Amino acid sequence: MPCVTAVWIYHPKEASSQTDSSSVAVYLPRSSVLQNEAHDASNVETLRDTLSCHLVKINYRCGKDHKFPAPVHDMLTGYDWIINNLLPKRAISRPGRSEHVGRLAICGELLGGTLGLGLALSECRIGEPGIVAAAINNPIVDWTTVHDRNWMPFKPQSKAHTSNGLAWDDLAQYRETLFRRPSHYFDPFASPMLFFRSAELEVPDYVEEQPLDEMEELIRFEREESLREQLGLGAQPDIVEPEPMKSVKKRRVSRRFPSKALSLRLPNVRIESGSDAVVSGQAIELAHQLRQSFERQRKPGPARNETSRSEDRQDPDVTVDEVRHCWHPGLGLWDDTAAGKARILEAAMWLKEHLAK
Repeated sequence: MPCVTAVWIYHPKEASSQTDSSSVAVYLPRSSVLQNEAHDASNVETLRDTLSCHLVKINYRCGKDHKFPAPVHDMLTGYDWIINNLLPKRAISRPGRSEHVGRLAICGELLGGTLGLGLALSECRIGEPGIVAAAINNPIVDWTTVHDRNWMPFKPQSKAHTSNGLAWDDLAQYRETLFRRPSHYFDPFASPMLFFRSAELEVPDYVEEQPLDEMEELIRFEREESLREQLGLGAQPDIVEPEPMKSVKKRRVSRRFPSKALSLRLPNVRIESGSDAVVSGQAIELAHQLRQSFERQRKPGPARNETSRSEDRQDPDVTVDEVRHCWHPGLGLWDDTAAGKARILEAAMWLKEHLAK
């Protein structure tokens, strides 16, 4: 398994003439949200046993030392490396057309599902190699509502918090760790639901963090004192404590994603969620928004030129299985339990089916 920066490559266990060299599956681990290396290893093993193509795990950096957008940058860097190094090249290259061909599938859970969905919604351009299927489990698709503990369109059946669970307060704590400022989690790649609609809130005012130690406090004081002298100010004004971040409520506005100008064809998406997971409500809305987008893609648009119609004829028609939402009892995580292995196996079989189309 050669390692290239943050990318691990797993070759098919049963390498043979039936190995699919034109497809690649990408696995994005949970990372800092409920990180568990044993569960990731079990998931990789199941995917590798099931799929007949190369499997790539992108170990993106994420945490207090690598806040957003660092995870997005790592994911995109890994994705570009996969396109350029693992997918075959066309026999004849033409200007304005990708020199590579192939199909990709993406698989991720929790934060890995968040990043995977953002990648799947943007890397599906018509006429280019891209993502044709995405299997995501309990994705966190809207960080903007985490501040509001009363915002839960779907209530978990159980209020008990287990050592393997994820409570609403945990999400708020993770958000403080993963993002430097509110504008970062209002980005659609951090909160993919915002591809389909606007947020319920305005971006809160950002209050500069307090100094970390006495030295930083002294440096800031000297800087302010120097500035006052340059401006000819007199005595030091009274220090006013910064106000807490304010969130202004607003009405949600639907966005027609993807627009025809983007030349995107959405991949098939399998969404899994646990009945007791706090993000279950987000999964329900995500499935609804995706189905609406597919319905819009089915409707014929205004007349276009012959080139556009020709390209459309080369693309496969949208199937009846574009969006699948699967419910599981409890938290529904992909883990190394018998039930968890069964869930990831179903997702792997689904990915294999869509890569073969």
